[in-house]
Amino acid sequence: MLSVQSDADRRFAEVGLFIKFLKELDKAPRKTGERFPSARPSSPILKACTFLLLYNVIESCVRSALGQTYEEILNDGMRYTATTQKIRDLWLKQQLDVSADSANHQTYITLATKVAGAISDGDVIRLDSRKLPISGNLDSDAVRVLCAKHGVNLKVAKWAKGGVEMTTIKDQRNALAHGLKSFSECGRDYAVKDLERIYKQTQHFLNGFVRSVGKFNAEHRYKQR
Repeated sequence: MLSVQSDADRRFAEVGLFIKFLKELDKAPRKTGERFPSARPSSPILKACTFLLLYNVIESCVRSALGQTYEEILNDGMRYTATTQKIRDLWLKQQLDVSADSANHQTYITLATKVAGAISDGDVIRLDSRKLPISGNLDSDAVRVLCAKHGVNLKVAKWAKGGVEMTTIKDQRNALAHGLKSFSECGRDYAVKDLERIYKQTQHFLNGFVRSVGKFNAEHRYKQR
């Protein structure tokens, strides 16, 4: 999990530098205004961008961490019957997941036959992190659900405040992505100190998440006991 944590740290550092710039913009309006006349009116737009940056970190971190779990399962040569019921359920769901365009009776018969063959032949199971149902919908509650579905015991520091601000990030990101809010409308509702608080709490939560998944992997909790 070192590579996952390292990547998350790098991404958080980028957001931290951006927030530092916003703080400087707020602290020195005259000096900044002389050098960059359009900077002050652009401040709400820049603040709104913080939510996009933070959501990018959240989704990347969650997908990468659970992707590492899937790699561990593959490298361990785990077969269907050797894994926990939760992992089996995840694998079956991915195997039987088809698009609406191709969903028909014959498609499901073909997939069911393939699944039955893989189980009876003792094939090593493969899970795909790209199929995680997380696009645009991640907040702390969604992360808890994902952990529960995998059997991960999630523990985060009290400084994360339960990850409550991740819902703020998700909501603002989606409002921007779907055109429900302009960047100016979104950014004007938040002071830089609010963004800094949201940033720090989210970092604490995700650090706890990565540690929890790392412990799950290290203890091979995906194996049937």
